[in-house]
Amino acid sequence: MNPISETIVGEHIINDRRLLVELATWPDGGRSYHLIDAETKVTLTALSAYDSYPSEQQMTEEVEKYNDHARELTRQERRERQLKIDAMRALAELAAEIEELTARDVSFDTLISRVRGLATCHRLTAIGSAGADAGFDPKRHQMICGNAEPGTAVVIHRPGYTWRHADEEIVLSKALVGAKQPAAS
Repeated sequence: MNPISETIVGEHIINDRRLLVELATWPDGGRSYHLIDAETKVTLTALSAYDSYPSEQQMTEEVEKYNDHARELTRQERRERQLKIDAMRALAELAAEIEELTARDVSFDTLISRVRGLATCHRLTAIGSAGADAGFDPKRHQMICGNAEPGTAVVIHRPGYTWRHADEEIVLSKALVGAKQPAAS
């Protein structure tokens, strides 16, 4: 539902911020006041709880709540940014390690050993290794095609990885597995 009208009915300076007070009139006869940052035109809050023009104290409280919320968002955004940077740094380290080892023509065993060592530094643990046999665990394995009952013999085509965080083990990627072929007689 949209308001019938929105009219600027006041202007105030609260905590060094120039605010406009807008009165919105609604089809049901209700009214609400909105505090708008005059510079950015962002609505800081809708003061629908107030039937009359908000007092200086009410506006100050609302601006402080808005500022607290904005500071918390900024902290959260910085934390999320740092987490992304850390993840990208780990990926860049892995890419550089693989490129360096490939350029030196190291054996596949050495390459895998170094990559797994790097993964271990980041608290990652491989779920099996390519070519290894395992008993199917639906929490840690994903069938390439078809289905398998828990415990059924499978072959790991691509290892998955878990990550240990505090006391929790998180499956980041399941190992891709296929049905184990019966031994040739």
